[in-house]
Amino acid sequence: MNPQQALSKLRDHNSQAVQDLARLVVEQTTATKLKDIATPRWIAGQVATALEAATQGELARQWVDRRIETERERWSDEERLLGAFLPEEAEKPLRVLLARPYSPDEELVFRIIDHQAVSNLVRMVLTHALTRFGRRMRKLEKGVLGGFGGRAAKRGRRLFGDMTGNLGDLAENLVGAVKEEIDIALEGRVREFAGQATSEAVRLIAGYLSNPDHAEGFGEFRIAV
Repeated sequence: MNPQQALSKLRDHNSQAVQDLARLVVEQTTATKLKDIATPRWIAGQVATALEAATQGELARQWVDRRIETERERWSDEERLLGAFLPEEAEKPLRVLLARPYSPDEELVFRIIDHQAVSNLVRMVLTHALTRFGRRMRKLEKGVLGGFGGRAAKRGRRLFGDMTGNLGDLAENLVGAVKEEIDIALEGRVREFAGQATSEAVRLIAGYLSNPDHAEGFGEFRIAV
């Protein structure tokens, strides 16, 4: 059969040539290995491009939002623990998997924990620690400065007598004023330092969590949780 006759048969509505040709193309295509049609790198690139385009579209966002809301409603009244959904044979492999040393990316951890709730917690811890330190300092000041003021008052009375007894009182008042200023300055510095140190503390926490030296410890922590 020459090409002209083959073309005529394909154009004939009463002929099965078109269906036969389509079946032949499908069979030939499905029998061909995918790597012979396109390279894995090209396929991966196309899949990545399609997924990226899908996530940028409003329809995809709406679909994800609907799915999340549906699952929230479905599980909102569920009171069973997670273990109730896991088959017994999965428990041991899951423990082995969770116990593996784990050190996540520091920047990823920082982006996760750099939240107002975590910042408030760190700020509270810093403020509490510094406040306790300030109280200890005040006790030392009370003993040192208070003793200094009393000694200065007694020495003034011995040196100048009763006529200049007010000199000793002046020394005590001066020490009291110094202590009050120290308290005010310390409270202000505590608030200022806690505010400035919060972000750095969160960054240090992220660095600690992502440090490979602590990977085994956090693997054990996941099992404990």
